[in-house]
Amino acid sequence: MRPVLFARGAAVLLARAAGWPLDPHAHAGPRPGDRHVDERRVVAVEPPGLPLADGPFRRVADAVLAYRVFPEWVLRGEVARVPLRVGDTFGNRFPVLPGLEVFFAGRVKAVIDEPARAGFTLRTVAGHPATGEETFEVVKDAVTGEVTARITSWSRVAAWCLWPVEPLFRLGQTWAVRAALDHLAAVAANGRAPVNTPAR
Repeated sequence: MRPVLFARGAAVLLARAAGWPLDPHAHAGPRPGDRHVDERRVVAVEPPGLPLADGPFRRVADAVLAYRVFPEWVLRGEVARVPLRVGDTFGNRFPVLPGLEVFFAGRVKAVIDEPARAGFTLRTVAGHPATGEETFEVVKDAVTGEVTARITSWSRVAAWCLWPVEPLFRLGQTWAVRAALDHLAAVAANGRAPVNTPAR
């Protein structure tokens, strides 16, 4: 894994991460035995038709495109600009102990920014504890008005030190995905989209 991050210095690590290469194993694509995730949740219902200008779909889309997908007590995302664009590197700060975090990074492979569908696909950067790709997206059904948040991915453990605890690692991934969907449902419901600003 990449360096341990104390409470400060996110911008410095994020700038360094921009020079880290993509994980070459992720570029090769999934292998048999990799973990595949496809979780979705209806987080709101709007009137049929295009999304409301300041409604649940737009709030969730803004949160996703700012990489405010997870509650901060699970994982804090660090970005250089908002909204994310193809090629952007972003950081993940994972709390280990009070005041002590692990930093790892991903890079934006594709961005979805359509009238009723928004999100992005990431690919892991070398040094990430997992190898793989993940997509966060939100879609509004123009007929039913349902706003659905969806997380899809394929991945496998990349760091050899995690091989003995791979079942726990995968359990942690499941927990994080569910926490993310809970978080995005809260964003849709409470009217306050999380604000992400460039790392400092």
